[in-house]
Amino acid sequence: RGFKNPVIRLYFTPARLRVYYEIAYDEMAANHDDLEQQLKEHFAVEDSERFITNCFDEFNQWVQDENAMKIEGELVKEISVNGRQYEFKKFSQSDESFLKTFNDPYQCHLYLSIENTNFIETDPYWDYYVLFLPDAQGYRVAGFVTVYKSYHSLDKYRLRISQFIVLHEFQKQGLANEMFGFLYNKFQLVKECFQITMESPTVIMNKIHHSFILKKLLEDGYFSFKGEKNENSLTELNGPDIKQALDHLESRKESMAAAAKVDT
Repeated sequence: RGFKNPVIRLYFTPARLRVYYEIAYDEMAANHDDLEQQLKEHFAVEDSERFITNCFDEFNQWVQDENAMKIEGELVKEISVNGRQYEFKKFSQSDESFLKTFNDPYQCHLYLSIENTNFIETDPYWDYYVLFLPDAQGYRVAGFVTVYKSYHSLDKYRLRISQFIVLHEFQKQGLANEMFGFLYNKFQLVKECFQITMESPTVIMNKIHHSFILKKLLEDGYFSFKGEKNENSLTELNGPDIKQALDHLESRKESMAAAAKVDT
């Protein structure tokens, strides 16, 4: 309020998503809003280090520091897409270094990408999966997922996929499918995981989820083709209904877990 043709430009460091901002406008009224203060309040977390600046030299130093940074975390999967080799790493809330270094700027960044998002609470049952692209200059964050293990019974939990984001530069390359597929396959083998759910999924996330489930059903031979099999063929379920198909998919968990134990 109080500006004519305002433009706010935000630039982010490659690994931690710390922010450099520029504000431009044609005219400013006497009773204008304090845009700088509003930005600082948005990108600020109590008891956290500052990670927003309008000083380019400071921002440049942040970038250089991050290029030299060694990122820890448990490497759970290497993902190769379009000739690029990504590293999918796991962190937990018990990792104080991750919370201090990455979590706060990542959570603030979500407000720019997910409508009605909220900061996740401090809870040991939260885990983070972060996708990095290592290159000659250092690490670049490509996306991240937060998952929560909610109570189901004394020896079972429900896994809730909560925040799921691929940064704009890395979208439409199949990375979200790779990340989701890894998490689903991983926890399908975990005996204590009763169910895998998604929290308030967007249309795109529903598409990714349903496409993955359908692919699993096809791999299990749960669909048969009518007539000659080609790209225009219609398909029908071998089973009596969709519910049975989904029950069948859920039952794969125990058989896959058993096979994994035999392999090891």
